[in-house]
Amino acid sequence: MDLLGARMAADEEAELLGLTERPAALLVGYNTLSDAEGNVIEYGEYLSSGDRLTRYTYQRPRD
Repeated sequence: MDLLGARMAADEEAELLGLTERPAALLVGYNTLSDAEGNVIEYGEYLSSGDRLTRYTYQRPRD
């Protein structure tokens, strides 16, 4: 499952990402990968500046 959203960057986040123009928008994402039984096997969070694109490619091994 992937959840994506947007919000304004806190000062510390903007500094870490090198965002000099304020206010600065962030793309915020959370993702979980689960096995066949529904157990979470991976969890991730990320922040990126609002002017960047994000692309995901998923590959699933053949049974």
